[in-house]
Amino acid sequence: MTGLYSLVNEKKMSYAMAITEVKRRFIEGKFGKQWQAPVFWAPFVYYGR
Repeated sequence: MTGLYSLVNEKKMSYAMAITEVKRRFIEGKFGKQWQAPVFWAPFVYYGR
């Protein structure tokens, strides 16, 4: 969540784009190989405009 809010506030991304970027970072293993499994990042979904 901190990564999401950092992208929104610092990079001025939309929430939808920021959550997509954070999920990509999880998939690529940038937070560590142990967090690549979808069980850690897939439950996060953006609902809104």
